[in-house]
Amino acid sequence: KQRKQLIDKVGKLSSSCFNKRMNHMHCMSADAPQNMELFLTIEVLDEAITQRKQVAFNYGYYGKDLELHAGLNEDGSVKRQIINPYQMVAAEGRYYLICNNDKYNTAANYRVDRIMNIELLDTDVKPENQVEGLEKGLNLQEYMYQNLNMFTSKAVNAEFLIPEKYISLVIDFFGSHARFHNTKQKGIVSCRLKVSEEAMKHWAVEHANIAKVVSPESLVQKIREEIRRANELYEMD
Repeated sequence: KQRKQLIDKVGKLSSSCFNKRMNHMHCMSADAPQNMELFLTIEVLDEAITQRKQVAFNYGYYGKDLELHAGLNEDGSVKRQIINPYQMVAAEGRYYLICNNDKYNTAANYRVDRIMNIELLDTDVKPENQVEGLEKGLNLQEYMYQNLNMFTSKAVNAEFLIPEKYISLVIDFFGSHARFHNTKQKGIVSCRLKVSEEAMKHWAVEHANIAKVVSPESLVQKIREEIRRANELYEMD
């Protein structure tokens, strides 16, 4: 509803000629379940980031009833997390919080729309230079590139082989950071880039029919394991 209101307001600022040209352009309506706490969550996070304070919240997961349910500890109690918030970003049509779970020393990304029962705390945030991967501060452009689709994991220098006709597909996902090189195989190019290992694994498994990762070996082994599990799931040899 709020998106539609905003679109209508922006449309009124444009020329009549523009509006006439938009008759055949439509936006898909939101179909995902909505978290009614979203705007309150954003407001509290904004204040926490500004004041450099920690927050506490429950992180939700959707159930069969399409309702958001707070994550649980092993003993069945509701899991409450203490978080050091650094930045909110929009990626792939969703809002994420770049932060650090106070129990660990690594960076993390949380979906803002799955945060529940947020509370602003009086305690100061953990400095970024104490968080693995943020030692030099949060370079947002570099962070977003290395953590494509907001997968958080160590960045690796990856290389994969792909038919030249699929270069556009690679650029759609990885952007202009990808570097292409000719190979001895006709029509096959090598692509090299520094990227989140988890993001690269996800993309490689999704496109296993056209792309082959060749390094690093640790990533190759993880991709093989994912494909092996898929083979077992579909009872293939």
